Amino acid sequence: MGVENTQKKVLVIDDDLSFADVLAAKINNAGMKAVVMATGKEALDYLAINTADFIIVDFIMPEMDGYTFSHVLEHDLRKSIPTVVLTNFPEQKHAPQDLEVYVKTEVNLDEFVEKIKKRLSA
Repeated sequence: MGVENTQKKVLVIDDDLSFADVLAAKINNAGMKAVVMATGKEALDYLAINTADFIIVDFIMPEMDGYTFSHVLEHDLRKSIPTVVLTNFPEQKHAPQDLEVYVKTEVNLDEFVEKIKKRLSA
């Protein structure tokens, strides 16, 4: 039916793969397509040759944190993709850059996914 071509692609970058898989399932169930990456470097390699409509990145990961990832994405790859940070640490809620930060334990994932879906359809 051509739905694949119109699906918005959401990149989920989180080294906690069980959490990433739960979030990806909710994204897929909402009619978008989730792509899961375990590290920022893996995601940057992916984005060098692929596209995404939205990115959700964990703050603390091996190799590269979420803020460094978003900086490299914007300044080195020169890609402007809406990005939000998910973290387990409430003290990181105030991002040093112009990023939205959500604390995993404070977020209802269903509402979070709906908010992303609305942003992508606006």
